[in-house]
Amino acid sequence: QIQVAHVFGFTAVAIKWKTGEIAWRKSYERTSYKSALGAGPRATPAVHEGRLYTFGITGILSCYDARNGNIVWQARPFADLKATVPNFGVCSSPIAVGDKIIVPVGGPGSAIVAYEAATGNVAWKVLDEPGCSASPIVIKNGSGENERTGIVVQTTFRIVGVNADEKLLARFEFAQ
Repeated sequence: QIQVAHVFGFTAVAIKWKTGEIAWRKSYERTSYKSALGAGPRATPAVHEGRLYTFGITGILSCYDARNGNIVWQARPFADLKATVPNFGVCSSPIAVGDKIIVPVGGPGSAIVAYEAATGNVAWKVLDEPGCSASPIVIKNGSGENERTGIVVQTTFRIVGVNADEKLLARFEFAQ
């Protein structure tokens, strides 16, 4: 059973918790990246329903089968949405909420982007703002039938609360 996964630059590694043995290691092609801060990684992966999701320093969002490391899908949000990868690289971690994977990207209409966890297709995107480096977080309120899940994302200009279906719940503007 794989208990730990980590990303080194453009290589994901799964480690067996009990033995420390490497269960699998997978790399993918990416553009060259150099920085005074090193070549990565900057973000932690997310594990959800048997899959591992990573958001690489050059902006590649990957979904792996957590059991064997096979790549299920990859997306290139910055290239596809015509956004600029920050000079310091992508630093935000992906989060899983229901059947969506949420990442901050930045650009026209894509400050926050949700991908279908199963396919890697864009489910929705919101806000016209530059990229940011903060990882989104999930908050839950209530219990049972009254439980509600929200996503809090720090963008360049504000803190935003959205739900997994794109509904904007709250905004807190930063002083300009």
